[in-house]
Amino acid sequence: MRLFVLAVMCAIARPVSGQLTMVVDTVSAVRPWPPNETWTFPRIGLPQRPAVAARIDRDLCIEFLEVDPDTAGGNLFDLVWGDAEDRTMPRLRDLEWSVRQPFPEVLEVELSGEGCGAYCEGFTKRYQFDLRTGRRLDFDSLFTPEGITAINDTLLKAWNALLNDHIASMLDSLTDSEIDPEYMDQYRAEVEMYARCQAERTDDPYVADLKLDAQGSRFFIARCAAHVDQNLDELDPVSFVLAYAWCGRWMRPELRPLFQLPRNG
Repeated sequence: MRLFVLAVMCAIARPVSGQLTMVVDTVSAVRPWPPNETWTFPRIGLPQRPAVAARIDRDLCIEFLEVDPDTAGGNLFDLVWGDAEDRTMPRLRDLEWSVRQPFPEVLEVELSGEGCGAYCEGFTKRYQFDLRTGRRLDFDSLFTPEGITAINDTLLKAWNALLNDHIASMLDSLTDSEIDPEYMDQYRAEVEMYARCQAERTDDPYVADLKLDAQGSRFFIARCAAHVDQNLDELDPVSFVLAYAWCGRWMRPELRPLFQLPRNG
């Protein structure tokens, strides 16, 4: 028999703004066949803005679990935990999550674990939301088209500088006669991987994720390595913080007040 419950994680997390409060519940389900792990997922409640909370919850479920909570019938995890005969492995493993408010009207949900297909790989993914509307805040929706170009240019320069320094260090290592020869091939492969990655990213550094903190936005750059050679990517994860004093000017005007920035300026 399927066991599916809704447990209150914290009745009232904190005031969001004025009289508004946020409730964080934990949706919990036990996998109905061995191993009978307990799976959990956040459910956001805003008593004074129920439509906003519903939009956030639905977006999270569709984007991350690939299931519509309006039609799932309470079975949020059916598409991610495999089947009873083990003909398919779970699409996700060791799922963990946390919820925080970097700003009074901004919500961040961070999820981590392993994503499985042909292989299982660790991941951390962040979702940010505007608590006024329930709209997701990602790189494309947070910044204007001109801002995306300006930020990409800045991040690309910082990313190239980081890779150039690392490649130079690796090339110096290749001239060190005391290094064990068995590591030389690995060093050469690493240098080739980063050089190839730079050649492929001449206009766009490939922002894979962002984290909105109090002083600035942290931009995470997609790794250079494919799964088969991810052990070569010593720099992963790569991220850079841009202060709101600079990148805030490139935000869409209606979103700037979320970060205590004037709509214009």
